[in-house]
Amino acid sequence: MKPRPFWYIFFVLFSISVKVAAQAAPVCPPAVLLDFARSSSTCFKLGRNQACYGNGSASITFQNAASTTPFTQPGAIVPLEQVRSITISPLDNRVSIASLAVQASLNDSEARSAAFLLFGDGSIENRVDYTPEISVKAKGTLNIRATPAVNGEIIKQLALNKGLIANGRTADRKWLRVHVPDSQRFGWVASEIVSSQQNLDTLSVVDASTPIYKPFEVMRLTTRDAALCDGSVRGGLLIQTPNVEQFVSMNINGVQVSLAGTAYLHTVDSGYLTINLLDGEADISRNNETHFVPAGARIRIPIDINSSEVNGESSTAEPYDNDSLIGLPLNNLPNRVKLANALTSEQITALLTKRQSEQATAATIATTEPPQACRYITAGTTTLWAGPGEFYEAINEIPAATRVFPVLRITDADGIVWWQLNNSNWLRARAVTQRGECADIPLTDFVPSPPYNTLSLETCQTQNGPLRVGQKVTIKFTPPAFENYYDASIALRVDPGQISIDERYKYVNASKPTSIGTAGTDQERYVRVFTTNWTATGGSHRIIGERLSYILTCNITVPFG
Repeated sequence: MKPRPFWYIFFVLFSISVKVAAQAAPVCPPAVLLDFARSSSTCFKLGRNQACYGNGSASITFQNAASTTPFTQPGAIVPLEQVRSITISPLDNRVSIASLAVQASLNDSEARSAAFLLFGDGSIENRVDYTPEISVKAKGTLNIRATPAVNGEIIKQLALNKGLIANGRTADRKWLRVHVPDSQRFGWVASEIVSSQQNLDTLSVVDASTPIYKPFEVMRLTTRDAALCDGSVRGGLLIQTPNVEQFVSMNINGVQVSLAGTAYLHTVDSGYLTINLLDGEADISRNNETHFVPAGARIRIPIDINSSEVNGESSTAEPYDNDSLIGLPLNNLPNRVKLANALTSEQITALLTKRQSEQATAATIATTEPPQACRYITAGTTTLWAGPGEFYEAINEIPAATRVFPVLRITDADGIVWWQLNNSNWLRARAVTQRGECADIPLTDFVPSPPYNTLSLETCQTQNGPLRVGQKVTIKFTPPAFENYYDASIALRVDPGQISIDERYKYVNASKPTSIGTAGTDQERYVRVFTTNWTATGGSHRIIGERLSYILTCNITVPFG
């Protein structure tokens, strides 16, 4: 992947300038904006479970002495599993920035990450110790069990010579903890039935109760007031998950955070970890108590001044201060996000009540099936679509408590997760309640095109998703209504209308006159829709529809492939 060209820096700089100016003061100095723009371009190659030195002053400590790749210059990238901590500090009026791509609780089969942007003055510490891994191969039919015991439940079987990744062993070396293929789970295999060219003793000693975390899934954040932009931007940590539909879990300073969206965190307020929800929503949990935080609100959690660890109960969600968030470098995040307006206390209460009602409904539906059965059930009346997006044709609605059968999933450009059902229709993943032990739904980046589509020449928009090569497309336009039925009935004799594609005229059909307005009154009018059929071909096309003085032109592009 090539780095972004230098003109990109000025594009981002311009975007940030416009954005900040639109939000009113403060306006950050050009040097600050340029630092953010340079960091975005410098860390463009950042991959999953990696950290990047973006700008200013950044130092790094490692899990062990064998890791010696320092942050020598902007653009330096290191694997997160090697990192113990990253610290940034002010340097000669430049903004210090570090970027991380953290997998956290996201599935191994997905190539997605939560984006972390640490800026200003502070540090982030990885509280997950490095876990060695080795490759092993089955010497025969291999049973992967739920527990390290000969009578443990078999959760998957593998054939001879199939490979696995082991990341732990029992103290007696008789059992290995392994990744279960095509899932997010871990299981156990008998070491005598596998072979490896690596030493089993390099694996950590674990048991069935040992938790499994990924780098920075458990972490500690400490930030200080960087006083950027004349003191109006304090610095801190921006976290953005891949979308606002799927929650990503992590433990921050001893509190469990489940986030779907974008949050701004800092410890600048003495004795508090403050989490502002800029987009999406979050659940903040500790000691079996969970607080819901919607976009436009914040939560303040008491922490020890010296250790930054939680030492008290969290507040409930409260309105955040819009002015304190202006100037945040949101353009450095992978997904475009608009800062939510601060909610009122009444709005927060209403959203919490709605959330609790939805959860109660889902729980009621879930208890109608045996606990071990995998079920996907609609939580409410749900629309089925011809493709993964609301710009596709709406097929029909299905009622609440309908069982559905997802076969594929995809995330659209707005970060919304869609599931394709076994009948080829699509629905939003969030509209469905999952219960029981369900396998991961396969991820795809290819959406078969619907065989049919409709193009309106009035809007140049299609009604069933984007145009694809090979689609049967109905092209239509509707001239102004006729004053009476007689004029409508003889319209084709006056002018039958025409539609051309790249200056080639197509045969045009016209619908029968259709009454609009109130029948039998002066308001009654009649319309006729003019259409032609076309099999879409790749390339750019100029389509013109006309009748008398009513002329419409659409310039469209159908991508090849």
